[in-house]
Amino acid sequence: MNPLYEILFSDGEFFIGGNLQATKWVEIPLKPIEKFTYYVPNTNKVIIESNFKRIYHMVEVTTDFSGPERGKVKLEYTYLIVEREYEYECYKNNLITKKTENILYKKDNEWIKKLNPSFWRG
Repeated sequence: MNPLYEILFSDGEFFIGGNLQATKWVEIPLKPIEKFTYYVPNTNKVIIESNFKRIYHMVEVTTDFSGPERGKVKLEYTYLIVEREYEYECYKNNLITKKTENILYKKDNEWIKKLNPSFWRG
């Protein structure tokens, strides 16, 4: 199985990420990233990022409360958020439709401010 992402750090060290169920995000060392390669799940897309301040990844899941899928957890979206000097670039990937949306947020965005600060890397 292919990794979710690969990281090349500024010191030359290399890190290989996990998968959607176990991303290994919290295992990423807290040091400068030279290049971040993201293999967008359920697509053939690859996002390569460099020259950024920090990067954030999360997986959004939902749970059905009724019907034949009751109690089943479904992976719905992945988010890759790249902090740049004046804005945030967000890649929102719909795991069901396999479409990726590119969204730009200003630095004072409330949704970004509410993200868990301990999950930023870079």
